[in-house]
Amino acid sequence: TDIDPITTQLHLNDSIESSESSSEEEELDYYNAIAKSYNRLHFEEQQRKLAKLLSLLDIEEGDAILDVGSGTGVTFHHETIQQAALLVGIDPAERLLAQMPSPSHPVKGGGDALPFRDHVFDVVISLTALHHCANYDQVMKELLRVGGSRFGLSVLKRSANEARTAEMVAAITNNFKVLDEFDDIHDYVYILTTKS
Repeated sequence: TDIDPITTQLHLNDSIESSESSSEEEELDYYNAIAKSYNRLHFEEQQRKLAKLLSLLDIEEGDAILDVGSGTGVTFHHETIQQAALLVGIDPAERLLAQMPSPSHPVKGGGDALPFRDHVFDVVISLTALHHCANYDQVMKELLRVGGSRFGLSVLKRSANEARTAEMVAAITNNFKVLDEFDDIHDYVYILTTKS
């Protein structure tokens, strides 16, 4: 996906290398293959989680918002988030990014090496995407590096590997201060801030 001038202002560099394993490549192929039907499959579920999450994050008119694992930009369809000054979605699946709504800015990439300057986003969101990451602590460090003080993250409850779900939750609670949390049908959802 081409990067527009607004998003370019946020970048550290455009040549961050991604080290995708074969299972990550298979997941990427899957998401690119279902791109046209992604919203039909996931829109309502994501909007339900998002409504409660956004009410707790206090989105303001001038906010810069990053959605990590944004997919088609389902997050950016919500009326509360549309008041933000800047909407950026990052996802490795180009076909999903191609469907992001205007005026959001799609960026191809992953959560473990975010190509943005430090503390450039007021709010960082990641819904039902963390289970795709290999190194949860690295992703948490990256979210903290690019984010301000408001974070909304969700963890898929029914992971095939319960130990990995526990790792994700531990990475969140070890790296952030939990302000609030709630159970959704398929996810544990956390409202977070920095520890310091």
